[in-house]
Amino acid sequence: MRPHRSITPLIEPLESRMLCSTSPIDVPAAPQPAAAATTKQMLPDLMPWANKRRGYIYGWQLDRNEEPGHLLLRLRSAIANIGNGPLDLRGGAITSNGHQLVYQRIFNANGTHSDRVAGTFTYHPAHHHTHFDDFASYRLRTVLTNGGVGKIVGSGTKTSYCLTDVEEWPKPLAHTDVAGNYFECGSEVQGISVGWADVYDYSLADQWIDITHIKPAKYWLEVVADPRNRVVESNEKNNSTRVLINLRGIKPPPNDNFANRVVLTGTAISTTGNNTLATHETGEHSADPSGSSSVWWAWTAPASGRVTMSTAGSSFDTVLGVYTGDRVDSLNKIARNDDDPSGLQTSKLSFQATQGTTYQISVEGYASASGRIRLSINLS
Repeated sequence: MRPHRSITPLIEPLESRMLCSTSPIDVPAAPQPAAAATTKQMLPDLMPWANKRRGYIYGWQLDRNEEPGHLLLRLRSAIANIGNGPLDLRGGAITSNGHQLVYQRIFNANGTHSDRVAGTFTYHPAHHHTHFDDFASYRLRTVLTNGGVGKIVGSGTKTSYCLTDVEEWPKPLAHTDVAGNYFECGSEVQGISVGWADVYDYSLADQWIDITHIKPAKYWLEVVADPRNRVVESNEKNNSTRVLINLRGIKPPPNDNFANRVVLTGTAISTTGNNTLATHETGEHSADPSGSSSVWWAWTAPASGRVTMSTAGSSFDTVLGVYTGDRVDSLNKIARNDDDPSGLQTSKLSFQATQGTTYQISVEGYASASGRIRLSINLS
């Protein structure tokens, strides 16, 4: 993933809640916990987690491939539970419109518990498992002249999650469940333990906001947990997290097309580039059938010998391909590599080069991943 400017995430209270689901559900909003309960409730506290190192929210990418003619902003999101009790959801009866009722189980300090209707489960055909509806929303908002948060100009279609314990919260909490407790995406029990977060990668279905008609500028990228207020929580003031992103200069790299490949010379070469917004040309031979975000270089061997090419130092999972030929639709494969044999997700290959032969070099992202590229060539 590519790095972004160091900016402290903005965590603010939710404003008016917005239903993004295409199939409205008649489920009452969660009542707030009583101010003076007879026994203490061990409630969850949901918070969208912004973390540059892990790429949560900061790990966004641009994609022109999944929806032809559209530009998608993909993001990696994580919703953490930093409360005193688990988010525990139990599947119930099937409703008349085919959804399954979901009950939030609220645990008490004295060992008892109570159940309340919190929403619905729906089977997600693209993910092949059951999701809890209306759990999160993704939004793009304008930046006001004073740096404030403006109107929503784009939103994601994904609102449902399969809730499991994926990533541990880095700081110890009073009631952290060290082992975790929720690891299945079934229709009976889902949830997030205290001190854990559910994580969705940018490569998964619906992890995007369509920004095709968005003007290049700076924006707030916002993730909202429980936007319909389905879940009873101990704190409703930290359900929205925003980071500032820069969408200025949105355009493919100059060597996106084979005809515009960058010419390299020498026996020891190190060059950089990126494949953000790179596309797949008609007739192009893809080194990775699942990817299509390729950029091109050309290198003519100044002498015969063993040549090694590597993308070590790139910021994403690369696939490296080397070919001969002058047309993108009739290239001859010489070598290709997905993952470096040493265990890295960058690529490394070697072959016997022939003096005077021009080799066409393609670097693309596995599963359309994109980011910063470092390409090295060494002839011995």
